[in-house]
Amino acid sequence: MNAEELADLEARERYILDQQGILRKGIEEGLAQGREEGREEGLGLGMREKAVEIAR
Repeated sequence: MNAEELADLEARERYILDQQGILRKGIEEGLAQGREEGREEGLGLGMREKAVEIAR
């Protein structure tokens, strides 16, 4: 393998590692957003249930 091929290989490896990092970050952000939305929905349902319980 000559120097040019080695440099190309290293550049491709950096690109792949960068893409993996981007994907990992996107997944983490998506999960965090989903958890937050779930919490908000759960609180809303809990408040409605409590209101119905009090009304009874």
